[in-house]
Amino acid sequence: MLTKKICSVRIVRNSSFSIGKAMRINNNNFQKNANTSLVAQLIWKSPGISRVDIARELSFFRSTVTNIISALIDNDVVYEGEEG
Repeated sequence: MLTKKICSVRIVRNSSFSIGKAMRINNNNFQKNANTSLVAQLIWKSPGISRVDIARELSFFRSTVTNIISALIDNDVVYEGEEG
């Protein structure tokens, strides 16, 4: 079974997707933005890291990491590739 690895983070400027864009005073939005930032920083520091390794490193649920990675992929911030 091939493991998918998060391959890269690219900086997106002037995009509709922004981690800190117009952050409202809302704890759920704040936490979501903070978690997204932590995941993006970890991918930046550790290219090729797997979702499972991200979850372990940050002590997040795997589903949380999957949701964050999916949003980052949908907004062309990261891309995913196969190991090997």
